[in-house]
Amino acid sequence: MLATYFLVNFCLLLLQAADNFTQADVDAGRLVYRLQLALMMPIRDDFEFQLFTPDARSDVALFEFRYEPPTGDTIFINNGLYDVLEGNHKLIGLENIYVESDSGSDYQYNVVGKPMHGELRIIDPGSGDVLLYNATTFSNDDIRLQRVYYVHDDSETDYDSFRFVVAVVSPPSDDDGIGWFVSQFDISIVLRNDNAPRRVADSALDVVENRGRVLTTEDLLYDDPDVNFDSERLVYTCRHILNGDIVATSDRTTVVHRFTQKNVTSGELYFRHRGAEHALSEFTVNDGLFQVTVV
Repeated sequence: MLATYFLVNFCLLLLQAADNFTQADVDAGRLVYRLQLALMMPIRDDFEFQLFTPDARSDVALFEFRYEPPTGDTIFINNGLYDVLEGNHKLIGLENIYVESDSGSDYQYNVVGKPMHGELRIIDPGSGDVLLYNATTFSNDDIRLQRVYYVHDDSETDYDSFRFVVAVVSPPSDDDGIGWFVSQFDISIVLRNDNAPRRVADSALDVVENRGRVLTTEDLLYDDPDVNFDSERLVYTCRHILNGDIVATSDRTTVVHRFTQKNVTSGELYFRHRGAEHALSEFTVNDGLFQVTVV
């Protein structure tokens, strides 16, 4: 939003990182700091620099700026959007984003940084038809008429945002940049349990006949793709084991019929072989909502 420039022959040259200027440039008024856009909110900015002489250099120092916008009659609302259910959509209304002024000007919102995990849509509130997918611009009228929606892409993400520039559209502004400003609209996503447990380790359990060994995650490992779910809490329930038992590692007389992924990860379970050399086992894995059967 902000930048430092050199004024050379009345032309502005943007300074980049690692560029140099001298004390003589400062004394001669050749160093200019200007806004790229006229902003309506106070902001801070800074840049780091070092002083060099032929024989030495200083520590890195910080030069700070504070911008205070001119006082005026403009009201800017940018409260973000909260509690969007994962994979769903939600209206962006007057309480979320809006600009108005006593001058009677109307405003347009131009998206300069799209959402990463969803999209904006303009929707007809009467029919529900989508008028515009991946909208990159919307107006105060769109907001007032409840036509602007954010649609989440159903990914396992709990946050999204988009950056936008607001411009005066009526009456037109004759001042270059005046009445324009840039901001970010934050979006909070409520994740839900919409994924069943999935198998990660898929190998046969090899043991010495009539003996056994500790179960590990190389033998039995499931996870849950829902990012807000701890896969260690997955619950296994044994239904049929035809050639042995699962027992506690610390007390091999205690048969365990129900256990968690954490019990496996911690090495608390032991498979004790008895009977046939080869057999299938059957159990279920449950995350509290979804249950899968494993053979």
